This record gives sequence, structure tokens and C-alpha cells, in this order.
Amino acid sequence: MRSVLLAMVFLGTTACSGIFEPDEMKEIRRAQALWESKHIDDYDYVMRASCFCDPGVYQWATVEVRNDKVVAATLLDGTPITGAGLTYRRTVNQMFAAARSSDDWIDNVEFESDPELGYPVKVVLTAKKNIADGGVSYDARDLVRVMIATR
Repeated sequence: MRSVLLAMVFLGTTACSGIFEPDEMKEIRRAQALWESKHIDDYDYVMRASCFCDPGVYQWATVEVRNDKVVAATLLDGTPITGAGLTYRRTVNQMFAAARSSDDWIDNVEFESDPELGYPVKVVLTAKKNIADGGVSYDARDLVRVMIATR
């Protein structure tokens, strides 16, 4: 009976701990509030993804976001990204959504943000040990607001 009780206590505490460190969700919310306070929907930034996917995704690329949608991306050597390679490029809001994810396959989330603008500079989703070829990491830097004359 004592071992059953101990098992129930252990399972109860591990089930409630979730995939986030104690202050991590608070940091994600703080960073997102800072980002949203800037009202930036049109921007260029440099990002890459790292996952078990096409090798072109690993390369740093300048991503053009207009009206909160990825409209183009170019590798740093000037090569345009098209097709499937473009689908791995994310907006800042998509990176926040990934950081807040609590999908069943995720074991841990790591998050870092830009101190001035709040956008994510690193989002790492680590897959559970029993998930083959899982996990993804997004890195971002050098975000610049783009001023659009008219819409």
C-alpha cells in the first residue's frame, strides 16, 4: 500500500511539472508582450531551423515578413528559397506559438528572446526519448522593421 501511495505522489508531481521550467512560460509571455507592444508586422530577420529535415533548412537565411506572413527568404549567399524550404521559415508569432507548444511529443522547451524587441532568438523543442527523428530548433537574429508606404 505504501509503494502505491508513493507512486501516486510521484506521478502526480511529475504530471503537473509539464515541459517548462518554473519561470520559462512567464519569460515567454513577458517577451511576447514586449514584442506585441512594438506593433511590428513588417520586418526582415535572419533565421534558421535545425531538425531532421532538408539540409537547406539548416542554413541561415534572410526572411521577409509582411503583414505577419513569410513572403520570401534568401540564403545569405543570395540564393532564393522556394517550395518546401520556404515552409520551414517562421514569423516571429509562429516562433512564439512553437515556444508555447505543449504537444505530446515534446519533452522540453528552451527559450531565449531579444532584450530590446522581445522576439525569440532561440526556441528549442526537444522530443521525448521514444520519438525518433523528433525535435526542432529555431534561431533568429538581426530583426529590422520594414516601413511599408501603403497597403
